[in-house]
Amino acid sequence: MVGARFGKECAHVYNSCRRDFLEESISRLGLKKLSSEEVQKMACSDLEDEIEKWIKGMNVALKILFPSERRLCDWIFFGLSVAADLSFMEFYRGIAIQLLNFADGVAISSISPERLFKVLDVFECLRDLMLEFDEERCFFR
Repeated sequence: MVGARFGKECAHVYNSCRRDFLEESISRLGLKKLSSEEVQKMACSDLEDEIEKWIKGMNVALKILFPSERRLCDWIFFGLSVAADLSFMEFYRGIAIQLLNFADGVAISSISPERLFKVLDVFECLRDLMLEFDEERCFFR
């Protein structure tokens, strides 16, 4: 398909097939699709539990799932880096936004003294992941 100039179509089919796998993997990590508003309305104990799951899930997603998916994508679209990049970007964008929406909700929620340390855990997780991220290859070092 790609060789016949159907790169976009091939990337779309690839992503629709792989998206289900990724969503199932994220769900198995205990991560839920939560909007910023839902995060802000959570009870303190529920938020603490979700933050712990989010930190573990974020590390697994960004250090294992995404790099593995990038390698698979590069293998499938071998020699066609534009198609691989397009496919991976489409694949990665939705789940990355979902994961970051949680952090956004935590950041803009009213911070009570008992929540402060958990909020700092979210920021430390993001900071540590950003330090390890290789932007050019979408991989962690």
